[in-house]
Amino acid sequence: MINRPPITIAYVEDDPKDVEAMRSMLSEWHIINPVVAFPTGWELLASLKAAIVTPGIVLVDMVMPSMDGLEVIRALRKDHASALPDVPLVMVTGMDDKPSISLAKSAGADAYIVKPVGVPALMKAINTVEGLKVAPFVLEIVRSRR
Repeated sequence: MINRPPITIAYVEDDPKDVEAMRSMLSEWHIINPVVAFPTGWELLASLKAAIVTPGIVLVDMVMPSMDGLEVIRALRKDHASALPDVPLVMVTGMDDKPSISLAKSAGADAYIVKPVGVPALMKAINTVEGLKVAPFVLEIVRSRR
């Protein structure tokens, strides 16, 4: 078995309160992956171009000033597809309507999560990511419930 470091979760979110809520939720569920927050899509794209961050999953807020989440995901699919071929792109938004979901899907989002983000929805989106690390005792709790 190869022991790899935990993947990085990139979170593009302009509201610091939402970033803190995400970090708190992940911490409560003993998810030890580092979360790197980017207040704008431009900052994420620049970090990728400079190879400052290599995320294993990207969470993107849909509604942001200057560059919205749809534009971020389109840019990731177009300009960074070779660097992020298997990286899930997850739209995170407060909009729970079919047109928004359709827009996110057509932009290239792999999953769509409605805020406030709940653990089951987030887990469903990120459980498919190889290399996601969860603290061992959480796995033991899950095993003991079976």
